[in-house]
Amino acid sequence: MPPSRSSRNSSSVDGRISNTAYYANYHGHQVQHLVRTKTLLTELYWPERQSREDPRPGDKKGGFIYLLGDSTLDNKHWLYSNVSMKDIPDTLVRDGLPACNGYEQILSRPQRSIPDVAYWLNRAIADSSRASPSRRSSDSSAPLPHYIAVNAAVEESTLGQRRRGLLPHDKFVADAFGKEDILLFSCGGNDIALAPGLSTIINIASAVFCASLFGSREDGYTPGLTHFAELFGKQTKDFIQNVVWSSGGEGGGCSTIKPKLIVVCMLYFLDEDSSQYSWANATLSFLRYNIDPTMLQNFIRYCFKEGTKNIRVNTSRDTPNDPATEIPVLAVPLFETLDGKDTRDYVARVEPSVAGGKKLGYALWKVIQEKLKEIDGETPNIN
Repeated sequence: MPPSRSSRNSSSVDGRISNTAYYANYHGHQVQHLVRTKTLLTELYWPERQSREDPRPGDKKGGFIYLLGDSTLDNKHWLYSNVSMKDIPDTLVRDGLPACNGYEQILSRPQRSIPDVAYWLNRAIADSSRASPSRRSSDSSAPLPHYIAVNAAVEESTLGQRRRGLLPHDKFVADAFGKEDILLFSCGGNDIALAPGLSTIINIASAVFCASLFGSREDGYTPGLTHFAELFGKQTKDFIQNVVWSSGGEGGGCSTIKPKLIVVCMLYFLDEDSSQYSWANATLSFLRYNIDPTMLQNFIRYCFKEGTKNIRVNTSRDTPNDPATEIPVLAVPLFETLDGKDTRDYVARVEPSVAGGKKLGYALWKVIQEKLKEIDGETPNIN
């Protein structure tokens, strides 16, 4: 893993966020930059919004998509590894793409973005809405982006860490999201590949051993997989609930704010090309992915079906079965977008590349739009 980088000179003289500092931090963006991002974009697009509960005028609907989780979403540093902070401006000019969907209005020169997953989600939104962030949101003729993605995910983070309490980035989202905002989660992979506990090691060994010798049942089950269905099911749900409930006060177990939608993702399939370098090659070898990738892929499918798809989230632990407190949840199998067949979709076999991030960003926006249409009973107002 590349070394962490700290941020300096985080604001430019005109009040914009320093582009160099914004992309310099390894473990997610600096929380201070996330706070500033939300503030500036809210002022730019929704200046009439006074609180998280404010209704939005019909022609100015919009909100944020907050990304939470690990490097499946926070993949920015895998796209320019081993670049020092002083070289980031040159990297942005050389490898970055034009900032979009409002970010060109809040980032200092060069107004370019690292093309990570969040960038491509914003690009997909901008493309679909034909938004023009340079025009004032007070101009009723100006099309507004329906949503703006904000990357609050954290590279190398795990669900295990979050059992001890939310990370600062998670707390930022808990304090920030409003009634029209979307929370998008993707996590759990690092609890297996990067920081597995003893129970995880025992259960993955059991699953690999049994599947190798006896195969899997018709439904995909093999001994040991229940542990991982719980990891991507109950443990992921607990993380989501903690973010939602913390919006009503840490440890309150109740939120007065109900987000528009929760999106929870299941892992994509990993690069099947065993000749490629990866920090996770030892783990992939142990999982027999280099010999039989379909075995791990079937494990992932099973965990999606028995774990991710069963997640339900409420605004209060006191009314777990009350439809009025239930939040719409969209389960997304990222393995339908990145299927492991095209090495160009990956960096180090397990991280999304520029091409892979683009596929994920556009695919996520497509299914989010479809879900919003279902929730609203009409096509989302993205123009």
